[in-house]
Amino acid sequence: MGGTFRFVLCALFAAAVMTGSFCAGNAWAGRGRGDGEVNPPRWGSWRVQETQARPKMSKQERQQLREQRRTEKKKSFHLRKQERQQLHQEKQEDVRRGETPAPPAELAENASN
Repeated sequence: MGGTFRFVLCALFAAAVMTGSFCAGNAWAGRGRGDGEVNPPRWGSWRVQETQARPKMSKQERQQLREQRRTEKKKSFHLRKQERQQLHQEKQEDVRRGETPAPPAELAENASN
């Protein structure tokens, strides 16, 4: 008798756990938000995301996209580098002409201390 009682108890506990996990998405939907918007179900939602993912790309398409991103990155890096170099050259030219810009107030205070 002890074995069957334990089995029934375990089965009830398992059923309670399973029901709680399955109902959690709907039973607590919208609680604590105040806007009445229904939350997406938390349990098994990864399956939904998996099926609604973007269409599968071919290997060639993925490779093209990767190359495109890589070239965009390189272009933006080189543009920023050119801008930095240009600013640096302008500063050097100003220094050569003797038009050094006034240092910021913080630097002037630190130098006097």
